[in-house]
Amino acid sequence: MRFAKRSIVIFIMVSLALACLAYSVFAGYDDLDGVVWVIDKELNETIRLSSEGINKRKSLSGFKSPRDIDIDRNTGTVWVTDFENNRIVQVSRDGRMKKFIINDGISEPFHSAVDPKDRVLWIANSGRGEVIKFSLDLKVELFRLKQFKRPHDIVVSPYDGSIWITDIENKMVIKLSSDGKILRKIKRDLVDPEHLAISALDGSCWVTDRTESVVVRISADGKKILAKSSGFGKPFIPTVNPVDGSCWVSIFREGQIVKLAPDGRIVRRVKGFSKCYGISGIDTKTSTFWVADRGAGEIIQVSTGGKILRRIDGFRQPFMITFFRSEP
Repeated sequence: MRFAKRSIVIFIMVSLALACLAYSVFAGYDDLDGVVWVIDKELNETIRLSSEGINKRKSLSGFKSPRDIDIDRNTGTVWVTDFENNRIVQVSRDGRMKKFIINDGISEPFHSAVDPKDRVLWIANSGRGEVIKFSLDLKVELFRLKQFKRPHDIVVSPYDGSIWITDIENKMVIKLSSDGKILRKIKRDLVDPEHLAISALDGSCWVTDRTESVVVRISADGKKILAKSSGFGKPFIPTVNPVDGSCWVSIFREGQIVKLAPDGRIVRRVKGFSKCYGISGIDTKTSTFWVADRGAGEIIQVSTGGKILRRIDGFRQPFMITFFRSEP
């Protein structure tokens, strides 16, 4: 009997200890409910806010014309391309402090992309015509590729781990292997390719071209143009729904976003914005995404069906936006 009681007591103590450990890991963070990260272009700040508790905002200043923000989903920290300061900045998970800075040989970085599996950061080092691969764990540069003119956007494919880049001055999209080998160069149907999004379903790549006012969908191997969409203003940022392969696109400086079917058809237009800029990835748990409305100084949550769900104001010029939900 005494042994049974002692076992129960030990079990309760161990359970409490595990509960305390779990709390200590997640204490102070609300990423389980989802957080939104915003770049405010006028304030030169990154702003972190809970998607559930909108008053929980944390701002971090000291940037100069920040252009992009990407999340390391293994740690919850974010990486900011600080364009005019010629550096890449790692911001802490809670949004309060700068943790690490990459500035060796960095010049006018536009975009960067975290590869969570390979544990690296890819950087479009535009001012020097380079693409850099940087180890997140070792905090060292692994290599840099110099065969570009003006690399702009860079993304990691969730389908096969390949790297896709827009090179604006070369007027092409380039697909790389994870070890930096050029797999394909795509110029067809593109004049000024700008931003990219990759489908997790089939690896196809959506590309926006503001000069031509088109969005092009390229096959995963880079050999075929699968779709070409027009009939709207100047497309800016695309985001692909990993559930059905559709693509939402923000229309630059216009008050609308459009939804494209995989074959390129416009299936939905949503108005009610001022000047749309950044658009986040899809939150599959809630089937929603976020839009940065720079003209109205607000961010807007939209359902994947195209319904405007919520508006959050209090920004000056929200430019880029991303969303993160951690897993327990």
